Amino acid sequence: MPAQINTNPISPQHSTIELYEAYSLAHEQSADTYAMLGAILAEFNQAKERLHQAYGIPVNYLDNLKRLLVITSMMVSDHIELSQQLEQEYTPTDLVEA
Repeated sequence: MPAQINTNPISPQHSTIELYEAYSLAHEQSADTYAMLGAILAEFNQAKERLHQAYGIPVNYLDNLKRLLVITSMMVSDHIELSQQLEQEYTPTDLVEA
């Protein structure tokens, strides 16, 4: 006997304010993550320079790690833009007029 496929899936209904709050939180957390990645990258650059000066480690030795940090920052930046766009899209009208 073939399995039945439910072609009418139950989808939860979310209010505009719930979506606004979710995207607002996502935007805030992404911005915080981006700021922290910036601080990590700055510390990384300082540590890389200190390692070069103290131990003669070539400055390009850790370039792959820096590349990964930069890529991650770009991904978070893209997420910030998307969550901000969605936050604005679902901003309740009473907040816009206030």
